[in-house]
Amino acid sequence: NITQTEKSFLQSSIFIGLSLGTILSVKYIDIYGRKKFVTYGSYIVLIFGISSAFSYSWTQLFIFRVNLGIGIGIQMVAGINLI
Repeated sequence: NITQTEKSFLQSSIFIGLSLGTILSVKYIDIYGRKKFVTYGSYIVLIFGISSAFSYSWTQLFIFRVNLGIGIGIQMVAGINLI
């Protein structure tokens, strides 16, 4: 069982990663190209999405979900102009 505080951390973990992914990727997307980062973001989402399904503790799930959010943030920034 997890506490209410741990539940709130898990719910906000995607948004923490989303913020980090968008902030960190903006500069590099313009330098290296958007298509590469859409692909990288997809791989990150795939790996950490599957990993979060097999996590053993809430801290492991929190780390996986933050990384999942980073991948989603990268995809949002890179993919918005490709649509």
